[in-house]
Amino acid sequence: MAADDAPQRRGAMAVGRLAPVKQFGLLIEAWKIVTASHPGATLDIYGEGPLREELQRQIDEAELNNRIFLRGDCEDLAAKYASHEFLVLSSRDEGFGLVLIEAMQCGCPCVAVDCPGGPAHIITDGKDGILVPYRNLNSDERIAALASAAGRMLDDSDMRREMGARARLNVNRFSKNDIMSRWQNLFKSLI
Repeated sequence: MAADDAPQRRGAMAVGRLAPVKQFGLLIEAWKIVTASHPGATLDIYGEGPLREELQRQIDEAELNNRIFLRGDCEDLAAKYASHEFLVLSSRDEGFGLVLIEAMQCGCPCVAVDCPGGPAHIITDGKDGILVPYRNLNSDERIAALASAAGRMLDDSDMRREMGARARLNVNRFSKNDIMSRWQNLFKSLI
């Protein structure tokens, strides 16, 4: 498929269980700011969980039900990563951030809060994604920082394309072959 024939990417996406740790409420607040300067910006949130009704109510009260969509569970996330401009990860804590690796494998650049856990170990800030300051910020500052990073992604299609291409390459360091080679080298060094 030629570059001109590649499917058009649209909007941002987020993936995760609709639970407090994922902070989708914070993301919705950030998206209110995003849509003020980017009126056509859309956000698809994939996942299910106990906060679904509360999050839908927050979307409705913010009058963003034509900009933020709770899409539920999805069987083919790879297709969704490949069809969106970027992924947003708003979690307050991540064990590893597998969704980041999945998105990057599909050439989907990521905006992720620099929460404790995986994002800073996966994303090279400014190269294959954007790490958003998180620690030592209050809730309003976190919302503003997340909105600013999403706005940067929306404003610069060249940056998104370059970050997506780099993400696809950089994520190879997490491939099965690379990890197995590291384990083998470790074991050899211990013998």
